[in-house]
Amino acid sequence: MEPIDFWNIYMQGMRPADFMSAFDETDPVVCVTEYVRQRPAFYGIVRQRNWRETFAAGEPQFTRESVRAALITHLEETRPEWETVSAEIRQQRQEERRRRIEDATRLREAVAAVTPPAPEPEPEPDSPPEELPQPEAVATAAVDDISVEPVETSEVPVQDAGAAPEAEAAPNAAD
Repeated sequence: MEPIDFWNIYMQGMRPADFMSAFDETDPVVCVTEYVRQRPAFYGIVRQRNWRETFAAGEPQFTRESVRAALITHLEETRPEWETVSAEIRQQRQEERRRRIEDATRLREAVAAVTPPAPEPEPEPDSPPEELPQPEAVATAAVDDISVEPVETSEVPVQDAGAAPEAEAAPNAAD
């Protein structure tokens, strides 16, 4: 199969200029690699009318890399046809993005100029102002709750770690 045949089968009628401009890139290798990466189930198997024709003996089934190489080759062979058209499409997209950003900025500025800042709510005159505790007062209260008086303790007998208690016999001890 020729690279044009791969293009017609796997790109299903898409023009090379449209394909290249869709990725906003001028390098065919980058575009085709990204295209194949976005399709993890893309193995090069071309579906025919039924499964018997699709997997008929003697019909070649291509790997991802062979399809990728053929698509890149076709793009390189047809570069003069799509390069200028793709550049124009990319330029139009870039201008459209710039225009949308400028419109959004103007709209944001217009809304900010028209909309006055929200007034702060005033407290009702009948209610007393809320008093929040000061950090120093909270720290002092916490310190006041701590007792500095010595606490009585009793001794706890500690047994040697290697010695077994006398009351209990070891489970595997011979009688």
